[in-house]
Formats: sequence, C-alpha cells, structure tokens
Amino acid sequence: RLDVLSEAQTQTVDVLSRLLNGEPFPFTKRELGLVVHTMIWATFGHAPRLVLRNPAYRSVQRRMRAHLLDLVAAIRSDPKRVASTLVGHYLTFPPPPELGEWTDSDLVSVPYGAYLAGFDTVASAASFLLYRLLSNPEALARVRDEHDALSDDATGPVDPASQKYLRAAFLETVRLNPPGSTVLRFAERDIEFGGYTIRKGDEVLIVIAGDHLNAELFPGWCRTG
Repeated sequence: RLDVLSEAQTQTVDVLSRLLNGEPFPFTKRELGLVVHTMIWATFGHAPRLVLRNPAYRSVQRRMRAHLLDLVAAIRSDPKRVASTLVGHYLTFPPPPELGEWTDSDLVSVPYGAYLAGFDTVASAASFLLYRLLSNPEALARVRDEHDALSDDATGPVDPASQKYLRAAFLETVRLNPPGSTVLRFAERDIEFGGYTIRKGDEVLIVIAGDHLNAELFPGWCRTG
C-alpha cells in the first residue's frame, strides 16, 4: 500500500532541492514539514505566534538556516552552480536599489520561499492528478498513449511541456481540487459588496475555488466525483 501524498512530498522536496541548490536536501520531510507548517500557521494567524517558540521547531529552523547560509556561500564561489541553480540565478540580476547588493540573508529566502510555496501545493496537486486519472480510464489512456508516442522519437525523458493531454488533465485537476482554495486579503478602504460593508483593515477570506465549480463559467464540466 502506497501513501501517495507522502511519496509526492518526498519527490517534490528532491526536485525542488536540485533546482534550487543543485544538491539533495539533507533534512527529512518531517523536519521540513514542521518548519513550513509552523511558519504558515503563524504568518496567516491559524495559530498563535507562540508556536514559533516551539523547541522542536526552533532547533530544526536554526539548523536549516545554517545549512542554507553555507549553501549560499558555496554557490557564490562556484560559477557553475551560479549558472545552474535558482539561487545562483538571483546573483545575475541587479538587487533592488535599496539593498545595494544581494546579501546571504536575501538569498536564503529564495529556497525558503520555494519550500513554503511548493511543499504542500505541488505534492497535493500531483496526488489529486493521479487520483483523477485513475478515476477516468479514458483520460488516463490518452495520457499514456501520448507519452508512448512521444517516447518513440525522444532520446531521453519526455518533456512534460510537450504532453498536451497531461497538461489538460493537470489543469482540470487543479480546477476541481485546487491546492489553495482561499486567499487572505485586507481591505485598503471601506467598500460595499453584496449588501455588506467591508471596513478598511478588515480581514477578508476569499474562496477562489468557488468559481472553479461555477456552471456558468464551466458549463457541463462541474462534476466533482
């Protein structure tokens, strides 16, 4: 029995690490999950900021930051890694005028941001994609046939960008099962909306996934099963 989400998280971390840093990630998925989820909960108010004092979180966060600082220093000193990693690419762009130069702390935020944004979202999207394809044999057959046809002419792995049926299946998956169904915003001024008054500074939770199931926007394509 395979835990699809867990396996997707493991592969997501590995791919992100190689793109960002050019090497495997030396922390466990559980340790990364602790840092990512604690930071998200505290940032968006899902948990009191007191959770940032959790000894387990602070221990992993300190070790992770130290590792990423060492990694940034190593990338700075290696032209090949500057050219081949996402962290290195930042060094090829001019920093904002107010910074003057990219500091190590600035560059550490690159992998942090990617892990925060991609750890759960990419893994859950991949898991739901597998579920949707297995639940729809016709769509799965199209994706497989397309991959087999492209493989005949490929000299290496098939580029996912060339697989139009896989792309279509993915887009439909994230419509029905979006990794992020809501966004949090703060009103910049008083507004009237739907018969309600939203005051400046009010916290507004917007359910963006609601439009994904709107039959007027997606006629005939609102099956959720």
